[in-house]
Amino acid sequence: YEIAQKLVAFLAENCMVAGISTSFSRLTEMHRHYKQSQKAIELGIHMHGERTIYKYYDYLFEHMLSTCSDQQDLYHFCHPSIFLLKEYDKNNSSNYLKFLYEYLENVNNPSGVISALNIHRNTLKYRIDKIKSVTNIDFKDSRQLLLLYMSFQILRYKEGNDFLGPS
Repeated sequence: YEIAQKLVAFLAENCMVAGISTSFSRLTEMHRHYKQSQKAIELGIHMHGERTIYKYYDYLFEHMLSTCSDQQDLYHFCHPSIFLLKEYDKNNSSNYLKFLYEYLENVNNPSGVISALNIHRNTLKYRIDKIKSVTNIDFKDSRQLLLLYMSFQILRYKEGNDFLGPS
């Protein structure tokens, strides 16, 4: 821990950043891991602005997105319910998109959603039911929930931290 703090201090003092690849044991893998380090820095700055150290593992999904974006418009991979809910929120001055995001971030932790959004337990159930009625999302279908979560990650990648719209 002390060594890591010294490294961060050194990098900051010298206006430098570091990218950390996944671990490897063969010298022949060095070039691939060097590229991972570079990609971690590039994506880290894109996603989070200036930090000192960027770990490739933290940006693995974004690396897949950047690779795919060379071939396709990433919005085409988003679950249609995301856009439906975004439009519903715009037309009704609601925030169901943000709720759904928090719900997926805390999928096995209802208290986390309640805490993150500062809502009552009954409000949680009401909002889930409302989203079901607007979008027909099946909250018991893990594949659909995964696609929704990936859609949020695509939006975050494409639109930055404002991907949920105004607070």
